[in-house]
Amino acid sequence: MSSNDATVCHIYDKLSAKTGFVGKFITNESVSLHGFQPVFYSTKDAPTKYANTDDINVIHVSENFILDDEILRSLVAESCNIFYNLQSLKTKSNDLFLQTSRVYRSAIRATLNKLQEAVIDDCDESDIKKYESYITIFYSIECLWHLCEFLLIDRSTMSVVPNLLEWTKFHFPAPSQSAAEMLINKDRDLEFRESYWESIRGLILQGQIDIVRALLRLHSSSETMTFQLAEKELQTMPIFSSHGGLSIQKFRSQWSFWSSALESKLDSGLFSTEAELENIMKLIVGDKQAWMQVCQDSKCWYEYFAGYLFFTQPAVRYFELGTFADNWLSQWSSTKGMRGYTELKSLDLMVLATLKNDMAELISSIQDMGDNKWFVVHLVDLLVHCDQLRISDESNGPSVVALRECLIFDYGTMLMSHGNLWEIGLDYLKFSSSEGLGAREVLLQRVPIKNDIQAMKIIEIARVNGITSVEQEVCRVMVKRSLLLQNYGNALEWSIRSRDNIYVTKVANIFLNHYCNTGKMMHKDLLANIGAKMFIAPRLLFLIKYFDFHQFYSSRAFSQAAELLVNLLDSKIIPEFFWPSLLADTIPLLEHNEPIIPTKETYIIMHHLESDLIPYLAKTKKERENNKQQEGELNLMNACSDDLVQLLRLACARNLSRAMIIENTLVR
Repeated sequence: MSSNDATVCHIYDKLSAKTGFVGKFITNESVSLHGFQPVFYSTKDAPTKYANTDDINVIHVSENFILDDEILRSLVAESCNIFYNLQSLKTKSNDLFLQTSRVYRSAIRATLNKLQEAVIDDCDESDIKKYESYITIFYSIECLWHLCEFLLIDRSTMSVVPNLLEWTKFHFPAPSQSAAEMLINKDRDLEFRESYWESIRGLILQGQIDIVRALLRLHSSSETMTFQLAEKELQTMPIFSSHGGLSIQKFRSQWSFWSSALESKLDSGLFSTEAELENIMKLIVGDKQAWMQVCQDSKCWYEYFAGYLFFTQPAVRYFELGTFADNWLSQWSSTKGMRGYTELKSLDLMVLATLKNDMAELISSIQDMGDNKWFVVHLVDLLVHCDQLRISDESNGPSVVALRECLIFDYGTMLMSHGNLWEIGLDYLKFSSSEGLGAREVLLQRVPIKNDIQAMKIIEIARVNGITSVEQEVCRVMVKRSLLLQNYGNALEWSIRSRDNIYVTKVANIFLNHYCNTGKMMHKDLLANIGAKMFIAPRLLFLIKYFDFHQFYSSRAFSQAAELLVNLLDSKIIPEFFWPSLLADTIPLLEHNEPIIPTKETYIIMHHLESDLIPYLAKTKKERENNKQQEGELNLMNACSDDLVQLLRLACARNLSRAMIIENTLVR
């Protein structure tokens, strides 16, 4: 990346302005900074004069995340599907890899079209500027991907120049568009247009010989000897094709003969009557002066490079491109008055690295394109799959497979750290290293959960991917969220789903405390349908059984209610704070018209009255006196403790006397 591409970040910090910054990388994309000034003495480090004078602010600086944009999000989703399908290929062939590359490129082109529409339709100046920067980034990606596609992925042809010409025509379409307009209209006096010869020259530089011939036939002097001679030369010009049946040596012999003959005609002045036409012919024979002249009008160094090869080295191979690219760049730089490569843009340097097959330099450069590593991940993955990625110093560094896994891991973890793209990030981590599989489990637990639907979705995805520990952690988060929103029914459902005894107990206590304070049971429909799940925790079991007691009592099934209540008293799962409420519920049953609690069960009630309730009430009374009473234990039954004990004793005594009479009478 050139210095002009660098982003300046202004940080305002009072302490750091005095002391300076120290920083440390948190991830590959973010740095943590804070003010710090080390002072070294001969014995030990000591605090500076700024110590304890200003607040220390820790500042996190990270790369701008652009993939969360609405337009780019569709590219991320589509490219994920392409990536996933590539990993799932059972058979590997050049045609499949080439097809995959073209699908990627189609997705990039569709994104560029959407971005251009957004620039036209958007009225917000900041958004327009943002989308224009995105267009610059993804145009560079499209340009490089197209170049890599026919140089590295498409192995069906050995001919490089025709593909380079097609690449040039695609990315510099002005000559073709101008020619199409002229050929459609066929205006008179066409040659007097300023764009006429300019278009012909542009087409020649892109190797579009047939269109040049068509435009020359529209010239008013097309029947003259000079134009007819030019038509003949262009018609007989040898064009190399890997499928043409000629060997490279034989083609080069034909080309040399044809080029020498045309050069002789130029030297003889056969084209001197038509200066523009003569200049075109000079370009065709590779006249250095003519080519240096057109270089001055080029926008970038590679705009006319393919055309230069077409007329000077039409049979060049890929492994030879680096040498010719360096030579052409030196010529172009001298024409532009540039010294070295320092003034080249980042895209210029990346194109040069691709042509020279310097993959280490290319991969290093495309990681700085500002696309959040989208390009480098997908390009490297595809090149590794088709076995076309070679790094010269691989023996001293990581293998291409390790590089691919590392890039996929970083990209996947980055996507998972952004709430809207976590599902896509999970798919990428599935195909990274073993660390990626472990990272999925950790990162899935950290996905920001907005609602119950998203929580269920996370759990379902975790199950599909075999990450069982995530469900419990997500459920715990939802319990906390529901409690914060005072949605206690939802909290109970999530706590049961978590199967965490602590969380279930906590939520069940809220239900029981609410009953102690209000005398009403919350979410009866939910409690009625818990079923066998009540055995997850003792406190939940007590809550459900106590709810069943209320159901029996409400339906006037007093015998079943009494039996269940006594069983609960002896169950040893009663929360201490609930003794007053539970024993208070025995009073109506003890005072029933007909005794429904036998003497044995009455003794059990009396036992718990003396051994559990009275000690608990004494303890809470002492705590209240010492202002240590906890909020959850302030209930109606605690407030009338003396009356409750008295009522219970009287009710037990009356029920015991009646029950004993009936039982003894029945025995006789």
